[in-house]
Amino acid sequence: MKKIFAGITAFLCCSGVLAYMPEMSEKVYAVNYIFEDSFEGSTNNWNSRGNVIISNNSETAFSGSESLFVEGRTAAWNGAFKVLNPNLFLPGVEYSFSAEVNYFEGNDTDTFCLKLQYTDAAGQTQYASIAEATAKKGEWTQLANTNYQLPMGASGMQIYVETAETTNNFYIDEVIGASGGTVIQETVKPVSSGISGDVNGDGVINIYDFVLAKYYLSQNTAPAEADVDRNGKFEVADVIQIQKYLLKQITAFSVSQVETPTEPPTETAEPQPTEPVIIDENDYMASISSSITANVPAAATTAVAGRDYGTVVPITYFSTVAQKNKAANVLLPAGYDENESYPVLYVNHGIFGDQNSMLDEGMKIQTMAGNLAATGEAEKMIIVFTAMYTSTNSDTCSGFTVEETQKYDAFREDLTECLMPYINEHYSTKTGRKYTGVSGFSMGGRETLYIGITRPEYFGYIGAACPAPGVTPGADNFMTHPGNMQESEFKINDAENQPYMLFIAGGTNDGVVGTFPQQYHQILTTNGQEHLWLEVSGGGHDGSTVVPMYYNLLKNIFKA
Repeated sequence: MKKIFAGITAFLCCSGVLAYMPEMSEKVYAVNYIFEDSFEGSTNNWNSRGNVIISNNSETAFSGSESLFVEGRTAAWNGAFKVLNPNLFLPGVEYSFSAEVNYFEGNDTDTFCLKLQYTDAAGQTQYASIAEATAKKGEWTQLANTNYQLPMGASGMQIYVETAETTNNFYIDEVIGASGGTVIQETVKPVSSGISGDVNGDGVINIYDFVLAKYYLSQNTAPAEADVDRNGKFEVADVIQIQKYLLKQITAFSVSQVETPTEPPTETAEPQPTEPVIIDENDYMASISSSITANVPAAATTAVAGRDYGTVVPITYFSTVAQKNKAANVLLPAGYDENESYPVLYVNHGIFGDQNSMLDEGMKIQTMAGNLAATGEAEKMIIVFTAMYTSTNSDTCSGFTVEETQKYDAFREDLTECLMPYINEHYSTKTGRKYTGVSGFSMGGRETLYIGITRPEYFGYIGAACPAPGVTPGADNFMTHPGNMQESEFKINDAENQPYMLFIAGGTNDGVVGTFPQQYHQILTTNGQEHLWLEVSGGGHDGSTVVPMYYNLLKNIFKA
């Protein structure tokens, strides 16, 4: 099944749900796929391993019309690799992996290997074999391991394909990662049951169909079974009906009359917002994990002529913590109406920044919020751009010292005791943690994690891009950080106030905070704190990582 949703199976397996779903037939394999890379018009985030060229190729394919071609190899280890999403592939858990390989030069047979590269708990790079097979020239050969356990303590995991000894060019196709025990047959093709609402074709209607339908909604494509009201098009109303069916609010799908075609809108017509799909708050993070992406569409970041992107209102409020007036910027959404109420997202800047920093065009926050709200992909919300530095004796940060970072830490009390009450008093807001989010970049990301972890009763949504060190003990090129808390304390112990979304994004080319974002992710994982992690390949300490984080946050916030 092309581009099938990822993540829901991993969550259900870990939570034990699958063990209580006997209706899942052994004959249906695709339902357990976490990813399936078919290389149809895309390299599916595979990269060159060594000085080789990888490209889509239509000369041969195991399925479809294209495969991934690896050429220019000068050593056996040269090949192609894919980074495993650490939110979906967990150390110590068994998974099923499969890849198809082929070649047309050299000896009649060649040995191919599917392997894993990872960093162990000691920080050393390790290599492990997942599967190996002898291939015949000109024939597709499967590399498969149904029950491969990822090493305990592993991080930075990536799978790759290479040969044992030769340097032949070769082709890769149909690479699949699935939950442990999943048999990936070489002849598996998408199935259609003909049952309305059975989106994945396994013969039953369950949570898999709902999550997959929601994924298809974002892709503007779906099988016929997803069109449950049978009006000839798949839309939000169909997803809502599937949800109501699973919640036993309805016992059958309501069939609509086929609409009479109307004149298509002109190119300048404003898109009509779609009705939001509401997902149970207890499953929210798992349900959106498959949609988290580093690929931000241009439509989200490009301003549209004539579109209303809201109004920025500068404000001043009195801070009892700083004992003086402080500034902030309030972005009111398009069409702001005092007779309506709106959720609120607080945005924190980096060190030496202020309330204007995150309004910089390179961050794209105002543009993305306006575009996503206009198309119905995001809620209309009030966004508050803060000035975090909170001191009684100075107005600006004087340098990289522990004493100065503590003046950013003081913003926790300033935010909850001063700024938030001001915003709720002066603007038409929805209050409570379900309608309040906190986010930030760099130092603002650090403070966002500190605030969100220690004050979960205020914030249901937490998003940090390139978070700086200092939440937990550590050292960087500037100073040794004592930490706001010990690593073992870096989790939310309040069972009643777990976040609907706790999200961290870090770039692989961040020369400022380095690997601290990933370290936060690893500590949360060790502590058993549910969260989402996005590693932006090539992302730096700038908009290249900030934009993907806020794109995902804005799309998913305030919907649980």
